[in-house]
Amino acid sequence: MEENFVQSREQSHPVLPALPSRQAVLAQLEKILSSRTFRSAEGQKNFLRYAVERTVEGRDCIKEYSIATQVLGRAESFDPRKDSIVRVEARKSVLD
Repeated sequence: MEENFVQSREQSHPVLPALPSRQAVLAQLEKILSSRTFRSAEGQKNFLRYAVERTVEGRDCIKEYSIATQVLGRAESFDPRKDSIVRVEARKSVLD
């Protein structure tokens, strides 16, 4: 009876597939960024590269300020309450 419990428990919780390697993710990123879609979209290309690279590095929280200053060229005085550039670029990346 115990054996049946273990067997049915294993069947109800399938094993998730392994995550792709860092190298595989970055290789796919390069394919995406070199596609026709991103050819003339430098801001979106930089935004996506930054987000994917930080995620692969294990950073689970990417700040709007960091994107603005490190990716989009805003000054250190950047104030997200006054400048919506990061939200605009994020929306473009999702909707385009």
